[in-house]
Amino acid sequence: MTIFTKILNGLILWGLRCIALPIGVVSVAAIIVCLAPASRAPEKDLDTIEDVAGVSLDSLAELYAFRDRLNGRAYQATTVSYLSTSNRLPHFPPRNHRFAHIVQARIHIEETAQAHWRNAQTLAIQAVRLRERKPSRLAHLEQSQQLWQAAISHLQHISSESFLAQAAANKIVDYQNQQIEDVHRHDAIRSTFLVSIAEQTKIDPERIHISVCTLELDECHRLNGDRPPVSPASLIKVPVAVALMQKLAEEDIPPSTPIYIHPRNYTEDASDIQVGNEQPLHYVVERMINQSSNVAINQLVDYLGFDYINSVLSERGYGDMFVGSKLIGDRIEPKRLGRKGTNRITTDALTAMMAEIYQQLSPGDSLLVEALSTQTDDRMGRSAFTGDDILWLGEKTGWNSRVLGATVAVMIGDNHYVLTVALDNTTNTKIMRDIMQDIADHILENDGF
Repeated sequence: MTIFTKILNGLILWGLRCIALPIGVVSVAAIIVCLAPASRAPEKDLDTIEDVAGVSLDSLAELYAFRDRLNGRAYQATTVSYLSTSNRLPHFPPRNHRFAHIVQARIHIEETAQAHWRNAQTLAIQAVRLRERKPSRLAHLEQSQQLWQAAISHLQHISSESFLAQAAANKIVDYQNQQIEDVHRHDAIRSTFLVSIAEQTKIDPERIHISVCTLELDECHRLNGDRPPVSPASLIKVPVAVALMQKLAEEDIPPSTPIYIHPRNYTEDASDIQVGNEQPLHYVVERMINQSSNVAINQLVDYLGFDYINSVLSERGYGDMFVGSKLIGDRIEPKRLGRKGTNRITTDALTAMMAEIYQQLSPGDSLLVEALSTQTDDRMGRSAFTGDDILWLGEKTGWNSRVLGATVAVMIGDNHYVLTVALDNTTNTKIMRDIMQDIADHILENDGF
């Protein structure tokens, strides 16, 4: 056996793929090339279905089709492997096996999402039919609320990776609104005592906005509570105070930090805040609440910015509230009044916010509780909630030529309550007191609502 034959046999034994070398004409360079391991480009670690397919797939049907094509190619490759190596069982090449695993995992996500989507739709249809069949029955409204919640739960189980993720997110918002509508219908039926109280005032009930809840918000009653009064007046100062407390907590700013009270924010008010000097933030927010300072809110609006205030309200779920303008006194308009839109509240939202403050769920709430408890305006809730079984805890009042309002925390009997009342187009404080006293009497007489 020649030296060249031995070399060739050695190459075969090593399993290297070389072109047959012509005997007698082998150079050292050629032998080195053949002996060197084959150079291979690094494989990409394919983790997503888009990487596997090389294109973007948009539906479960396309996933099924791609899986079938992939399985067809895998079968052909396996058949070739089986014919050429009869002593091995057919198998998927490793790369195709990984492809198949990724595709099947995505198909599972989409099949699960489709099942949750169908279940949610079925529950939603049942809720709508139940509401339409007996819209005034409490039991049916309670059942429909449960159905909406079950439908929302199914949608929340849809993976964020699914084709249905965005549609599910949109549908959740829709179903939550439907659920809230049923809650309001349910509360309206159970809140007939508020209608009776409103009728006794001789004012058109459409001009009266009432929301009253237990402190834990586990039971609420309302009359036009989801409809904004014609103006929030100084009640808008409560959400501004809440936004300030969040900023201080987020940025670790001490409440004792002084801010300059700019003369451009001057307008008439009854507080002792003066422009042209510095005051601690806690003093400014206290005067905004307990003395209803317009100068204070105008300065805090500059300090926080409209966009920040409204983003805080939105993030906390108070989409019914909006701050778009500073406040004006009798004649003097502050500079940079703001043209973001009309200030807006609802008694529902303000009552929920007061409940959160008095539960002290967020940093800075204790400061706000202190400010509310030192309210100097005693014409409304502070005068209405008196007696051995009633303890007034705190209040923010608001009034102008278009609206009269107050939001109050109070202990009636052994339980804590929060309520907000706003009267459109009246400044009659006696009517406000009568409404609040009648609500307290109802709670006492019925040991609750």
